[in-house]
Amino acid sequence: MSTSKENTSSSVFTSYLRKRSNKSTYRGFLIYCRDEVINLSPVSKEWFYLDDIWSIKFLKEAENLESNEINFDDLKETVNTERSQHKKFLQTFWKGVIKECEKKNQPATEPKKKGKKQRLTELEFLSAIPPTIYYPDLDKSTTTTKSSTARTPSPVKLWNSFLEEVNSYQLDDNIKRYSRPIFKSYDKSYDISNEEDVRGALKNNVFDNLHIITTSRQPIEVFKRISKEDNVIGEPDFIYKRIGKLLLPIEVKTLWVLYLEGDESLHKRYEYDLERKKCEILPANSSREISVVDILRQIFGYLVANQLQYGILTTYNQHWFLRRPKNEPRALYISPTVEIESKDPSIFQCYSYIQHLSRTDTECPSPGETSPSSPSSFSDNESSDNNISSGSDYEESPPSSPSILYDNKSSDNDISSVSDYEETSKESKRTRKQKAIKKRKL
Repeated sequence: MSTSKENTSSSVFTSYLRKRSNKSTYRGFLIYCRDEVINLSPVSKEWFYLDDIWSIKFLKEAENLESNEINFDDLKETVNTERSQHKKFLQTFWKGVIKECEKKNQPATEPKKKGKKQRLTELEFLSAIPPTIYYPDLDKSTTTTKSSTARTPSPVKLWNSFLEEVNSYQLDDNIKRYSRPIFKSYDKSYDISNEEDVRGALKNNVFDNLHIITTSRQPIEVFKRISKEDNVIGEPDFIYKRIGKLLLPIEVKTLWVLYLEGDESLHKRYEYDLERKKCEILPANSSREISVVDILRQIFGYLVANQLQYGILTTYNQHWFLRRPKNEPRALYISPTVEIESKDPSIFQCYSYIQHLSRTDTECPSPGETSPSSPSSFSDNESSDNNISSGSDYEESPPSSPSILYDNKSSDNDISSVSDYEETSKESKRTRKQKAIKKRKL
């Protein structure tokens, strides 16, 4: 780095270390100061070279910082652990930085002459990479409400063949018919502050672009927010449907509620949180950390109540694709984490594949039913706590257990169209304001 860049980087390190003090981490610094890292990094195509430079400088500044709140030996051990255990995260991060640096250093070119817009094949279109969104910090509380349709899946397993299935799915690479995807930037200048902002980014950069393909075919299929006319049980953030037929629900969470690091898997986090919740004893109205158990019970409940096989859970930057097989209607299979900037396969290719599955084999009956087209059977057997037998595979949380939570949503839905849901719908309208997230370390 040049002298001027050295001085600037020192102030960036100092600012972060003073703000986070004993909560400082190397990865946290990279995420929080990504723009500064891009601007100050030397030109290089080797990600590990950049990682060496910045990690050494990070520790050097921490050692020189006069602060009683930072234990340098502990921080050094933390950085070494991060670099050895989270190489995949660091590789992805630095490759993104290299890409941004290359864009910034490209020489100015003459404007292209106007002509025919470039057209893409389906494969080229779906290989496009949407940008990530920038979350300003990781210490944020949220208002949550209870999901009246929540159900407990059993078992929860890894859908370990999902990525291989996506890569094997045939996409047209011959006919150039689609315009190039359009993306909106959600960097530091755009303040992502709640779940509604995340939903907006998902609509603009993912769903609106996928509509270029889905609306060019018959029957037309769309991603949309739910309305009474959709006859959806529960309150998923988005649905994917064609006229008169629901295909899959999409549930959106913020990074402050759901975030997996490195090679951490959602189904393993679920197992950990399940054990933690069994041992958790909390007084009424106390604040607590929202667990993956709560989140998965919520979206699994949407699948069961609407008799669907497939769903999607996302924070925009991370996606998980869900499956409830017909031959295992109580089970939930979860794909590996798919990052928004994934390339092999891309996030659009993953969506295209789950869209294909949902339209070709949509329904999965609720457990114990003989016909998937009979919603009354479900409400008789599954919707009411009083109607669930003690031997049911759907475990209902006891009164002392944390309720099923999701961000900033009401429960005003056409759930009343099914008579057995009328009372639970009224209960779900009682919004509770509480702190639902303990501070998560970066």
